[in-house]
Amino acid sequence: MELTVTLLAAITGTAIMTLYSQLLEFLVELKLNEAHLLNRLFSNNHDGNTSLNDNNYRGWLIHFLIGFFMSLGLHFLYLCHTLPKTLLMGGIFGLLAGLIGVVGWCAMISSYGKPKGTKLSTFYMQLIGAHVVFGLVNYSIFSMFS
Repeated sequence: MELTVTLLAAITGTAIMTLYSQLLEFLVELKLNEAHLLNRLFSNNHDGNTSLNDNNYRGWLIHFLIGFFMSLGLHFLYLCHTLPKTLLMGGIFGLLAGLIGVVGWCAMISSYGKPKGTKLSTFYMQLIGAHVVFGLVNYSIFSMFS
């Protein structure tokens, strides 16, 4: 049951987080969709292959796999008896996940180069906000099934 709840939280949280990124992308007219940027990132230096389009399955698969592992970590924290099981904690852990995401993106960008069509400072700020949304969605789902 716990793995099913984690999987549900991961899929739902990652999907809603991506919708948040898409909305901001529309508003600021910069590329902010994480899966699309992963594909652009890998197109920069992927064995000379620059044919990955924004919706290639690789970026989406990696995006949702990372979401699953982050949800797994959040679910572990949610199950800790010493921590409050509140939406505030979900937001705080989402913020921390966002900071981890920024570090991860910095590492990937240093290896592959900056993806075209985005401004990194804007992307990093929205990435943190998107992860707060992710944390809130995860904690909401965890609380529904606990």
